[in-house]
Amino acid sequence: MENNFIWSDGIELALNEIKTKSFNNSDYHKQNYYFYKGYIKYFRTPTIILSGMNSVFSVGLQPYLSQGIISVLCCSISLICGIIASVELFLGIQNIMEKELITSKEFYILSSDIFKTLSVERKYRTVDGKVYLDNIHTKYCNLIEQCNLLNKKIERFEIIDFIETNINYKEDKNTQQEEEKEEKEEKEENTTKIKIYKYPNIEYKKL
Repeated sequence: MENNFIWSDGIELALNEIKTKSFNNSDYHKQNYYFYKGYIKYFRTPTIILSGMNSVFSVGLQPYLSQGIISVLCCSISLICGIIASVELFLGIQNIMEKELITSKEFYILSSDIFKTLSVERKYRTVDGKVYLDNIHTKYCNLIEQCNLLNKKIERFEIIDFIETNINYKEDKNTQQEEEKEEKEEKEENTTKIKIYKYPNIEYKKL
């Protein structure tokens, strides 16, 4: 049984474009997640090593050095650990890493949702094309606004222009076809076909 939901080539083309960009963004943010995950070790590893050394020096160096030198050494190590931890906190590497992971998953889910919908034949889809496109476009824009890099927001305006161009083109094309059809029908109605009847010649005989 066919449904009454409206789908068009322009809507599907816009959805395919959003699906492709969502998949690319998912891969982009996943790579960023692994980058920051590898980058954070340069802050965590020195902190762990220095903290362990500080614990050993505070107790193990007492037979060899005076307490004043040990205190200065331990205080210096603690200061270095504090600076490293403060720099990490200032850069927000942990927060960025978590955000990149969440964003990557959300983009991938959005891309999978569009793929599932477009894989189904039009007559079996349970949602209107225009409504579905508006919802997907809103989700995509919200995800773009949550991205960390400013240049990623440019894609939001690119996709808006792409969607509006394709939908308007499709609507203009359909409107033009309807106008041409109406003009043709009106021309056929106003045009009168003249039929010429030829009467046979009648011969009269004289009586």
